[in-house]
Amino acid sequence: MEIINTKVYGLDESLIRSGYPMRVEPLEEELPIPFDNSCQRSIRLGNTPAGTGHDSFLKGILVESDWIAPQYIWPQFQRYHFADIISSQSKMHMIVRMMAVPDRSKYFCKYVDQRAIDLVVEKVKAYNDNPTADNFETIIANTPSGLELGAGITTNYLQLKTMYNQRKNHRLKFWNTVFKEWCEGLDMFMELTQGKE
Repeated sequence: MEIINTKVYGLDESLIRSGYPMRVEPLEEELPIPFDNSCQRSIRLGNTPAGTGHDSFLKGILVESDWIAPQYIWPQFQRYHFADIISSQSKMHMIVRMMAVPDRSKYFCKYVDQRAIDLVVEKVKAYNDNPTADNFETIIANTPSGLELGAGITTNYLQLKTMYNQRKNHRLKFWNTVFKEWCEGLDMFMELTQGKE
């Protein structure tokens, strides 16, 4: 389980744009312009309670990364409004090839029992011997949810603020360690959303 290849876009511009509600004239300068008091204002606004709308500038701070996580994490991720999967590995297309390599356990998180992996290998062998639709469905139905699949995701700081607050003490390790620590390492995320330096 890991999150890699993270890129943050629009941080400086969004800090400046956080001042739009109090501007008489729209920005005519080309961004980025000097920060003036954008940083302090953005920290104050970003730390307002969720749902008040004062932190909406956080939507402009975009984050893209690659997540490698067990299948059971993805339905939890998909419940968020602005957290999109750009593209992902496909169990449907790749499970037969994944089970053909000698070190197939590398495709499963450490909590998957070897007997479950052996069962999938057995089902793949049956499919290779007799490639029917039913045999393929049997592979898919018997693959444990601990199969790790990678996906490119895109989201923003506003959504991550919600996710972080809801998931930082979650029972599953992916959320309370990997995801939590990843958020804490994003540029200015803790200052802008959690009131921490």
